[in-house]
Order: sequence, then C-alpha cells, then structure tokens
Amino acid sequence: MNGLDLCTPHAQPQSMTAQETKQQGWIAIVRRKLTTMAAQPPAVLALVPLCWVLIAVSDIVILAVPFRRVAPWTGQAMGTAATVPVATPHQQHLAQTIGQAIGIAARAAPFRADCYPQALTAVALCRCVRVPTALFFGATFSTDDSDAELEAHAWVVSGPVTITGGRGSFGRFPALACFLRVG
Repeated sequence: MNGLDLCTPHAQPQSMTAQETKQQGWIAIVRRKLTTMAAQPPAVLALVPLCWVLIAVSDIVILAVPFRRVAPWTGQAMGTAATVPVATPHQQHLAQTIGQAIGIAARAAPFRADCYPQALTAVALCRCVRVPTALFFGATFSTDDSDAELEAHAWVVSGPVTITGGRGSFGRFPALACFLRVG
C-alpha cells in the first residue's frame, strides 16, 4: 500500500496552548537576535555593553541636568549652520563601528533609548577615540493633516558617516542647532 501502514495508530497533532506558542515566539526572537549578534564584527560586539551603559547614563543626564550644562561638553555651538567635521578614513571607520554598537545597544535597552540619549552616547565615545563629531538638533511638523505635531530629532555625524539618527535626517529635520567637536 505504497509504504503506508493503515493499522498503526498515528499520533494526532496536538494544538499548542497560547503559552507554548508565546514561548516559541520568544525563542525564535532570541535565536534571531543571537544570530544577528554573531554576525557582527568583534569590535562592535565589544562596544555594545559600554554603549548600553552610556545610553542609560545619558538618559539620566537628560532628566537631571539642564541642557545649558550639557551643551559645552557636546562641542562648540555653531548655531543653525549645518557644519560637518572632516574625518580621516580611520576616524570614519571608528565612527561606523560606534554607530553600529549604539544601534544594537539601543534596540536591546529596557529604558529610553531614542535619538537624544544615543546622540550623547555617540559624542562621548567619539571624544574618547578622538573622532570629530557634529551633534545636530532639528525639528519639523508632522505631515499628518489632522493635527500637526512638532517632531524633534537629534543626530550625530562625522565626515560622511551618520553615527546616530539615521540617514536622511538633514533632509527631514531642518537643523536648529549644531555642536561641533573636533578631536
């Protein structure tokens, strides 16, 4: 009979409980994240724990310290001039590595890890390795026709490398302030 044994009872597939389905979902997510992490360069992986801590510290600084005290540390105020510092190829590579590590740490953070804490973290790490940075703050009104809301954004660049904040930030958010730190 074509290799089928009709006399042997076959186990009926049992439906999984909601808890088991949820658990398998978490397992798949963790497996996917670990696979992604394993594909990262060792330098990026080495920076992730430090980035995670610095994002948390930056979040606390944002809540506890007025910006006028933080601003001098971020660099020289350039006003609304969109000034981008020149970076050597080595500095650009360091900036990319720092940006990747911050992105991974931010996605894994159980606390606020939006653009502003990431930007402060990028400036801090770049200062440590003498990579020039420009920290930008920009704002625009949302494109939703029903109720226009002000959207703010912070991003950091070094030469042609966008360290945090994503590419396209200059086009979407007009720069309201720029803080330049060279080396």
